[in-house]
Amino acid sequence: MKITGINIFKKHWLDAWHVNPSLNRDYDFIDGLRGIAILMVLIGHHFYINPQAGAWVKLAGSFISTGGYGVTLFFALSGFLISWPFWKRKTTKAASVIPTGYGWRRFWKIYPPLALSIILLTPGYILAKQDWSYISIATQWLTGLAFVMPVSGKLNPVMWSLVVEVQFYLTLPLVFILLKRVSLKTCFGVITLIFLVIPVTVRLLTRCSPTFYPNINSYFPTGLDSFYLGIMIAGLENSGALKKNWAKMGDFGLLLLPIALLIYSWLSLHPGQRNFWTLEGVNWMVKIA
Repeated sequence: MKITGINIFKKHWLDAWHVNPSLNRDYDFIDGLRGIAILMVLIGHHFYINPQAGAWVKLAGSFISTGGYGVTLFFALSGFLISWPFWKRKTTKAASVIPTGYGWRRFWKIYPPLALSIILLTPGYILAKQDWSYISIATQWLTGLAFVMPVSGKLNPVMWSLVVEVQFYLTLPLVFILLKRVSLKTCFGVITLIFLVIPVTVRLLTRCSPTFYPNINSYFPTGLDSFYLGIMIAGLENSGALKKNWAKMGDFGLLLLPIALLIYSWLSLHPGQRNFWTLEGVNWMVKIA
């Protein structure tokens, strides 16, 4: 900014390293949803409940553990935010399918903090556990092998979500490149097939879902349907098919989410009722919410 030729704000040297977001529009509600997801994950990971405690304490602990579903919310937000510029180019029939700088944005947002965490954590684990196998695990993460093959969850099991996220980042542009010359309607159909039908079908047939311990294994593509509804909302908005009165459905989501978390809490306290189908039902309640 300049006033009478004088610079009020000087460019900081860190500006050269700033990573611009994929979506250059303001969606106030997304900050709120991010806040909910962050709080859910933090609470889910930072409380310990004594297994010998009473029934009410166990119920509270079981409900707190549902904070892990904040990751599902992050996936839905990624589906919307990351696919939005792709849909924008599709609806405007832009010559370039992939948003400018897409690959570098994803790389700079993910790899530096990942590498830093691996470099800082690995020596601590080796010293604490006297286990040099952590070097091999760290190497798999730093070289990117952990994103394409199962890796031990001993180092940092929560990074399972990063594996699924990166696989989504790689799959999405490939799909839009392949669909460049097809109609918007056909594109919606194929996107539904790839990000909903195939992942759900594979999961139902194999009974496999992404795991984080003892091994981090995404069982690709079984985790991609968590991004689907976000992708579709972005597509509907860019195509002009998203109606404003649909926002009322958000109230239903705010009701459905705590109900799903309470059901999961109950299932955690009744292992005999906890199976593939009951968990699948709860997972879909959260995704829809």
